[in-house]
Amino acid sequence: MVFALLCCHWFGCLWWLISDLEIQEEELHSPWYVGHNTWHPMEWLKNDQRLHTKYSNAFFWGAGMVTSMVPRDIEPVTSIEALVTIFTMFFGLLLNAFVISSLTTALSSMNSKKELAGKQLDAIRNYLLVKGVPTDLRARILEYYEYLFTSSAALADLNLFNNM
Repeated sequence: MVFALLCCHWFGCLWWLISDLEIQEEELHSPWYVGHNTWHPMEWLKNDQRLHTKYSNAFFWGAGMVTSMVPRDIEPVTSIEALVTIFTMFFGLLLNAFVISSLTTALSSMNSKKELAGKQLDAIRNYLLVKGVPTDLRARILEYYEYLFTSSAALADLNLFNNM
């Protein structure tokens, strides 16, 4: 999460830097000048004196690129704008894929204890069936082990078959 916020900051700063480079040289013969360009911050924002307003808009642009939920049309005009936009969009896509896979792994590991207990209960149930243990005794044994697995913190330390 911290890395995603840091990327939002970096992308917003990069957006503002490119905008400053292109808008400073507004002479017609300059290779940076492209005329009216919606990729840049609005003129009122460039002229605003409050730093927090400028930063929040730049961060907003960066967050749009990181999350792939761009709030407005991002149409680069110059080649540097296109390169920055492509880089930030693909990096945001990769970051989202990493975050989603990490969350999936975390959620599946939370369920692993329950899965392990279920597998061990199945092994005990099958063992009892093979040995022909009567139904009432088999139910009590399975109830005991189910209680043991759900209340014990260390499943790996249990020596199941020796206890039986």
